[in-house]
Amino acid sequence: MPSRRRDSFCWPVVAAALVLSAAPLARAQEPSPTSAPDASGPSPSALFFGKRCGGCHSIGEGDRAGPDLLGVLKRRDRKWLTTFIRGPSAVIDSGDSTANELMTKFKGARMPDQALSDAELDGLFTYLDECSLKGGCKLATAKVKPAKDATPADIAAGKALFEGTQPLLNGGAPCISCHNVRGAGVVGGGTLAKDLTHAFARLGEQGTSAALASTPFPIMKDLYGKKPLSDQEAFRLKSFLFSASADPKAPPADHDFFYIGVLAALSSFAVISAAFGKRLRGVRKSIALRGAR
Repeated sequence: MPSRRRDSFCWPVVAAALVLSAAPLARAQEPSPTSAPDASGPSPSALFFGKRCGGCHSIGEGDRAGPDLLGVLKRRDRKWLTTFIRGPSAVIDSGDSTANELMTKFKGARMPDQALSDAELDGLFTYLDECSLKGGCKLATAKVKPAKDATPADIAAGKALFEGTQPLLNGGAPCISCHNVRGAGVVGGGTLAKDLTHAFARLGEQGTSAALASTPFPIMKDLYGKKPLSDQEAFRLKSFLFSASADPKAPPADHDFFYIGVLAALSSFAVISAAFGKRLRGVRKSIALRGAR
């Protein structure tokens, strides 16, 4: 067994990450991993993995939001993987040592339950085995427009969508509610989820596209499951993240909300002091007048 433990399946995150949003296609539209391959492009199994798992995992390209799954079927038996994939929280809460070790490694992020059929699981396991024998597989998604082809207008529109100054077509919450990207927003973004300044650099073209398509994190599914991004919105958000990743410097620590809180507290004290100061001066004047009588 390898010393590095890169296990589990379709583990999310947190973090974080990245944090991006778009509703998955209806199950009826998803490629089945047991379908016949299409010679004109990636196999259905590759597309299925890319859509359902690629936002968090790779096969031979290193850990992402979840572990690299290269050789996972040599480290874990299929029965354990099947149980974990379909109900990871139940396995974690049962005290399973492997599941809890993975949750600790990936900073407490829990993978959402995956309601996969036996046929879908068999197809995915076969694909993972095939990729492991080849030493890995590039993440495959349906054909997408690369972020490098974005115009300055696309990037600006993506920033507006991220910040919420341009509402999302289907009414989803702006990304800045939970995430930050350097330079976004007047006072920076949210800190509930991972900073996305270098999300594109971490995930790459296909990983970012897959994350937008699969919404792997539970809170994202709740927020955007019925309010999906349009293809144009997804491309523009990806373009904005691509542009943000071009600056290699680490984003600064986010202290904006702390400073705003301090400023608000000082302002409140000033208002209270002024109000009570005026009242106290009136009380003192009244006492002085009574003493003079």
